[in-house]
Amino acid sequence: MGVKFDSKSLVQPKPFPNGYTVPNFGQDADIKDSLANTGKAESQLSHVWKAVQLESAEKSDIMIESDPICSTAGCTQYGHPAAKDSTTEPPPAAVDYPVPNFGKDPDMVSTLNSIKIAEEMNTHKLVMGTPESKAKWHNVAKDTLYDYHPKLDKDVISTNKHIDAAENELGYQMVQLKDDPIGSSIGVTQYLHPGPKEKPYAMNYVVPNFGVDQEILDHDSNLAKTEEQLKKKFNPAPKDDPPKMGYKVPNFGVDQDMLDAGNNIAMAEETHGPWIPKQDANGVWMVPQPIDASSYSYDAGHVDHYVQLDEQMNMGSDPIGSTLGIVQYLLPKYKDPIAPAKIDYVVPNYGADPEIEGVMNSLAIAEKQLDHKLVMGTPESSAKWHNVAKNTLYDFSPPLEDEIKTAWKSIDAAEESLGVTFEDANLM
Repeated sequence: MGVKFDSKSLVQPKPFPNGYTVPNFGQDADIKDSLANTGKAESQLSHVWKAVQLESAEKSDIMIESDPICSTAGCTQYGHPAAKDSTTEPPPAAVDYPVPNFGKDPDMVSTLNSIKIAEEMNTHKLVMGTPESKAKWHNVAKDTLYDYHPKLDKDVISTNKHIDAAENELGYQMVQLKDDPIGSSIGVTQYLHPGPKEKPYAMNYVVPNFGVDQEILDHDSNLAKTEEQLKKKFNPAPKDDPPKMGYKVPNFGVDQDMLDAGNNIAMAEETHGPWIPKQDANGVWMVPQPIDASSYSYDAGHVDHYVQLDEQMNMGSDPIGSTLGIVQYLLPKYKDPIAPAKIDYVVPNYGADPEIEGVMNSLAIAEKQLDHKLVMGTPESSAKWHNVAKNTLYDFSPPLEDEIKTAWKSIDAAEESLGVTFEDANLM
């Protein structure tokens, strides 16, 4: 800039005043409240609290030793500036010196430019901080001061006290923090239903009567107090239009899925013999599960696998092609001797799929009940249910701003010069 900076030309500040009288406003209000609360607690508990300071701060009742901001040598790290004519202390730090003005910050310039462009595009002026804008965008929910820490109900307080007493007496917490499985890896064996010859569990034994539950008593008491305050008896009456009962439900016959399942089972039994499912000891029906191809078979006299073995699990890759490429599903070449001899053959038409027929039948019944025709895929329905948000093609990869590009170039140059990446430098 062509100017030599001379610190001697700066005007030194006036020294801070000292030795002045500080008024005594008495004991701090927080200290008074703490001492008053301590006195009340001591009188209620008939016990005088004497804070104990142990060698280990973690085991102490309260920290009553010094936690100094200064060392034993004194407060030297935050000393007041020395006087001008001091020969023992360093001179005070320079203050009130001229600071060069480099203009507006580039981020501010870019932000204001972006706001201006957005305002022109949307023909709207951004106004913030004025009484009108604050009234327009005022959050009315903040007008209500909600109590996020209400007092606990007396039932909750009593329950917590009982839990604390039980935990102290039993020596363990009431909350289950570990796994408590209903069954082990062997299966559910500890909660079996009693067999026909086994001795059943005890039944019809005498149950002691401890009277009406406390919550019921509290509820009746609160209800009586409310009735007395409002001078009104609470007698809930049934609605004038109770829900309809005993009406006739139309019978549409067996569900189409059930019909299809029955037909499929009958066809399979004709080929493989009758299928008689069995139950295990817990009453669960054992049926073959299509875990993979080896879990069932269509051969006569087959044995179903109800447990998936390790060799049946596919633990590795199952690629459609090897490293050589896709060679097992090649298209037949022209006049290939191993190509299929017959193509474009007639495929029998068994009619619509039973599930499709079931869906169409259900759709027809629903349209008749609701007196509404389901229309999909037409220009009218597409226009009616059109998502207008898709009319705007958003640019999810806009070009980077010039400052971002400059910052990346500077980071690359610094990394190349220092021999360390930006991420690694932050971890040092």
